[in-house]
Parts: sequence; C-alpha cells; structure tokens
Amino acid sequence: MAFWNQKTRYGLFHQADKDAKKYRSDLLVVFVHGIFGSPADTWEEPP
Repeated sequence: MAFWNQKTRYGLFHQADKDAKKYRSDLLVVFVHGIFGSPADTWEEPP
C-alpha cells in the first residue's frame, strides 16, 4: 500500500503532497475497479 496513503471504508485514497514542486490542485485522477474486484488487488501497482 505504498502509493495509497489512506484506507477508509469507501476504499483506498492517495493524498498528494501539497508542498511538492509538481503539485497540481486542478487535477483529479480516479482509478475504478471492477464490481467484484478489490481496489487493493486491482490497483496494487498503479499505472
């Protein structure tokens, strides 16, 4: 779970570092997994 830094009852989340040089506040990326899949298994290694 190195990429995912928050695990909630709604799934896994990655909160960007707002102090990072390449931080983009205008960008939202959503990774969707299959209805019978698990987000941890599907997105173990995000693209």
